[in-house]
Order: sequence, then structure tokens, then C-alpha cells
Amino acid sequence: MALWMLVAIGDVALILAGLGMAVLIAVASVVAVAVAAVGAALLLRRHASGSGILGASSAASRTVPAGAARTATGGAAGALRARAQVGRRS
Repeated sequence: MALWMLVAIGDVALILAGLGMAVLIAVASVVAVAVAAVGAALLLRRHASGSGILGASSAASRTVPAGAARTATGGAAGALRARAQVGRRS
């Protein structure tokens, strides 16, 4: 077998290995982004419901009346209502 044939076979093998690694890295990147997105969505959902990462009540949800702890979804109006409710109870 001629030397140039061995070189050509080696080149093809290197190209195929490089393409395989590129596909592997692309798949791993997509999986990593998907896992991060799901994790962030779960953390945001727990945070919006007023519970901490471990499911325990956070300090904010204990000091602010129930319903007013969700000011993240209510915006400025929710914050004003929460202050008014705290003022009435004390």
C-alpha cells in the first residue's frame, strides 16, 4: 500500500473524529442549557410561591401577610397593598 493512501486514510479518520467530537459537544451544550433552563424555572416558581429552595417558608413570607408576599407578580401596587396591610395589623 502506498504511503499517500495511508496518509489519506489517516486524514479521513481525523476528519471523522473531529466531526464526531463537534456533534458530541453540540449535544452536550444543548443538554446543559436545557437542564439550566428547567432548574431556573423551578427556582423561580418556588420563589414566586413564597417558599425557599428547600420548601421552607422564607423570612419575607413570614413577616408579610399571606397574599402580600407575592409582590413580584403584583408589581408596585402589590407592594403598596402589602405595606398597608402590615400597617393595619400592627
